[in-house]
Amino acid sequence: MTVPASRFVEVDIVAEGHAHYQFARPVVVTLDYSRCGASADAIASSFSAWYVDATTRSFMANMGGVDDRLFRRILFSTDHLSGYAVAY
Repeated sequence: MTVPASRFVEVDIVAEGHAHYQFARPVVVTLDYSRCGASADAIASSFSAWYVDATTRSFMANMGGVDDRLFRRILFSTDHLSGYAVAY
């Protein structure tokens, strides 16, 4: 897992030796957005996770998820490893 330099909460998750990795069943990924500060709360009523193209950083698909505001994290399920970002 790598966290690219970005002003956004982003991660690139890969399995070593595999260009693409697909799980037999969905797994839960948790992204911590606590570094966003209190101003992010004023902007957004809720956050969601997005599948992001690692090369272009284009948002490809909304992964949905559960926005855990108390612990400032989002949890979502996926069946593949990829790049993900938190958005509102």
